[in-house]
Amino acid sequence: MRKHYLLPALLGIALCCACSMQPLAGGGSSQQGNGVVMGCVVNPEGAPVAKVRVRLVPAQFNAVKDSATAALQAETTDVAGKYRIDSVRSGIYNIEAVQLEKRTRALVLGVTVSGADTAPAPNAVIRQTGSIKVGVPANVDTMNGYLFIPGTTIYQLLKNNNGYIDLDSVPANVALAVYYAINKSSVVPQLVKDTVSVTPGGSSTIALSFAATASGPLGATMGIIFHVPQYIPNLDLAKADGFTWIVAGDEWADVEKTPGVYDWSRGDSILSLATSRGLKVLWILCYGDSIYGGVPDSAGIYPPITQSQITAYCNYCKAAAAHFKGTGSRYEIWNAPEKFGHLTPQQYGAICRAAADSIRKGDPSAICSNAGIGMFDFNEEIQDLQAGVGVGCDAYAVQQFWMGDDGGNADPENIFGKMITWRANYKHYLPNMNADWMTGGGPRLDADCGNDQHRYAYLTIRQQLCNWMAGFNMQCFYCDGDSGWSLFATDDNFSGSTLRRANLALQTLTSVTNVRSMASFTNPTDSNGIWTIQLTGTPSIEIAWVPKGSATITAPLGSSCQDQYGNVVSLTSDGSNLSVLMSEASGVYYFTLGGK
Repeated sequence: MRKHYLLPALLGIALCCACSMQPLAGGGSSQQGNGVVMGCVVNPEGAPVAKVRVRLVPAQFNAVKDSATAALQAETTDVAGKYRIDSVRSGIYNIEAVQLEKRTRALVLGVTVSGADTAPAPNAVIRQTGSIKVGVPANVDTMNGYLFIPGTTIYQLLKNNNGYIDLDSVPANVALAVYYAINKSSVVPQLVKDTVSVTPGGSSTIALSFAATASGPLGATMGIIFHVPQYIPNLDLAKADGFTWIVAGDEWADVEKTPGVYDWSRGDSILSLATSRGLKVLWILCYGDSIYGGVPDSAGIYPPITQSQITAYCNYCKAAAAHFKGTGSRYEIWNAPEKFGHLTPQQYGAICRAAADSIRKGDPSAICSNAGIGMFDFNEEIQDLQAGVGVGCDAYAVQQFWMGDDGGNADPENIFGKMITWRANYKHYLPNMNADWMTGGGPRLDADCGNDQHRYAYLTIRQQLCNWMAGFNMQCFYCDGDSGWSLFATDDNFSGSTLRRANLALQTLTSVTNVRSMASFTNPTDSNGIWTIQLTGTPSIEIAWVPKGSATITAPLGSSCQDQYGNVVSLTSDGSNLSVLMSEASGVYYFTLGGK
């Protein structure tokens, strides 16, 4: 059993954007310059230290990708602790000092060399080093991945990790950034955390997770997929549950039955039902149209393969964007191309690029994404990216119809390991892409939850929270008429309610998060830890859950707690703190923290 303390201050790992590094100044060239760098190495008492190896390291140096012999210049301090490095090219450098005998180090950041000038560096204070312990979530593709601290020679491969990677011999008392790259050829390493510092002999712990590409309240990211016109009452419930978006298709074959003539009456009906309730629409621009010929697949879909068919599909996309312009609508180009239409990556790549351009011609302000790749299929993702999928789009999409592909392990927390690889892959081909959409996902009551309505409720809530933490700008919950998928089917064993308790859980979640953003979160390396999210605003609110086992959650005196259905949870006092024992079956708890 673990114990976790909730404090009325920001806890956990600060959110950090998945941002890109700038290229190396000079690219590690061996070409010499005329600048000079001079300085002195001292101990913490200010006494000079001799026989210290001093290296001049470009500020954006990557110890795995860049040639050390070409990019680094070195000297050794004299008896007065002084050093001088000549023939330095213009640029920004760090001073890395290493005393191997005592295993002490120093790092001086941001020494600027300009032309033939002499750049005096601040004293490098050499101290005992520390370490940074980086938690690695499950499901990360670590065979070729590595962590590094830019501007230093510090790096570590992720291969054969045991849930953590240690970056050793880190200079103390310096704020450093830690980056992750999926392989040596990755052109856009991903920021893990921008300011990490260790004390002499100490260790700092962070987690390998990329988040906060999305911001604002959770509800702004939440969409729901279901067949709209015949389920009008469910739109009201979707709104009450906190959804902002509905995902609907006005299929090409239904819209264009005569070449060049578009009938948007069905789409207008859907849009009217949505906007009258304050909901917005993500349109799936999908499937083929037999009037343009071709060969149907097993589902009767006529995929646009020839150039004339692609042109006709793009005209439909352009017409849709023009028709729905000004309504706040968004667009997804096709749906699961590997399944519907059985399009190859090359075929879908040609369609996606052309359609993105056509949507922009119909509405220059339109926002669109590629069709979500199913189940984090990384091989499919790479093939799609190589075929140009995502070029011209505003967001890159994936679909995750639950976690059954992990051998039946239905832990929404597993999304983090998958996201790291998935995002690093697309950043390699689309370095300026900064928006992530989950265009389909959610648990099945029968297959994933064993027809346990309470489990369905807390897995639904945990998935919404994990997708929020993982940085999705949009996450679309799958809902259909099938009782296994439908969020709106009955729940006969819940206090006589005719609705699944997941609806009440969503409404409680919405009431807690609808005017708040995420301030920080804890992200354990697997599904067995205690997960928490702290929200912005006052009073301080923290969300907590335990995926496996049990743990004692401790909060300051004066705190209160409610469960995921809004019921008050009793907290036990020991005179100094309040506490409650949680397990997976507890679901999600919301703590309003007391104290200062």
